[in-house]
Amino acid sequence: MKYLKPMVSVVLILALAVGGFMWLKATKPQVETPPVQEKRWPVAVQAVQVETLRPERTVFAQVSVPQQVRLQAPFAGWVEAVPVKPGMTVAPGELLLRLDDTDARVLLAQAQADVADLEAQIRLEQLNLAAQKKLVARKLANELSVAQLQAKLAQLKARLQKARSRLLQVQRDVAKAAMRADSSLRIVAVQVGPGERVAPGQLLLSAYDPADLELSVVVPDRLWRQAAAQAAQMRLVDGAGRVYPFARAAAERTPLGVKLWFSAAGSALTLGDLQKLTLQLPPVDALAAVPYSALYGADHVYVVEGERLRRVAVTWLGEITRQGRTLALVQGLSAGQKVLITHLPQAIDGLKVSVQGGLRP
Repeated sequence: MKYLKPMVSVVLILALAVGGFMWLKATKPQVETPPVQEKRWPVAVQAVQVETLRPERTVFAQVSVPQQVRLQAPFAGWVEAVPVKPGMTVAPGELLLRLDDTDARVLLAQAQADVADLEAQIRLEQLNLAAQKKLVARKLANELSVAQLQAKLAQLKARLQKARSRLLQVQRDVAKAAMRADSSLRIVAVQVGPGERVAPGQLLLSAYDPADLELSVVVPDRLWRQAAAQAAQMRLVDGAGRVYPFARAAAERTPLGVKLWFSAAGSALTLGDLQKLTLQLPPVDALAAVPYSALYGADHVYVVEGERLRRVAVTWLGEITRQGRTLALVQGLSAGQKVLITHLPQAIDGLKVSVQGGLRP
């Protein structure tokens, strides 16, 4: 018993301590936690206007021509004069290059002599044939001799035909000794100079008609499918406002897209240059012009409904410049919607926002 009393005292003390702690905790005054307020992000919005617009894209176009004029030497001879230089533009009829035709005239004289000789031989054989036929008729000669003369005459006539063709060719070559421009030409390169000896078929100079100048660009296949039906309305525009109309499209596609050509006839562009231009596409209905800050990626924007953001899928078709500002042209928005133009990295569906400054036009 004497050991039990101290243990009871300890238990009572612990019980009183625990009970006191629980009573104090239960009677402690409650501190109210203030409610958490959702943050509202200050943003600017723009009222959507849906219009029929002509989308634009910045492109790099190559200056080219479908074909060049390449002058070749018609005969072997010496170059007598080359009055043109690369970069010059010549008018129709102007002299491009002159060859010394001395050698060609020797060939011409030989060709004329060959024709005259064969014509004389044919006349002689015709007389022989007529005489031989008379002898056969009198039975003074056999018919085999007539057949032999006829065969020889046929051979001579064939040789005469070839000789006349050769004469015609040499006459044409001699006429080409002085080479003149058939149309307005811009000289690209001159491969020979005065005093040089050239061989038949050797390249002398190359040029092109400025009326044939074109600008070529490659556009994505998807863009071409959208614009192909109205391709005639496509055009390129330079910084000075000059318009280059659509000419044609390639018959086959490449991995990079479809190659298009635009007419640059009569322009001062230089063959081979790369030009930064604006490609204007055919007009498209139901387009909205919005700042690029409104775009998230290239396929969606956010509109403000009430005080919340809502994601809307759009299709970017190009851009347009208004009052010095470059705006994106997108499909998928409706007139009157309030599109977010403040670019928020944290923008998500349902984010609470506060529109500042009202609607912007």
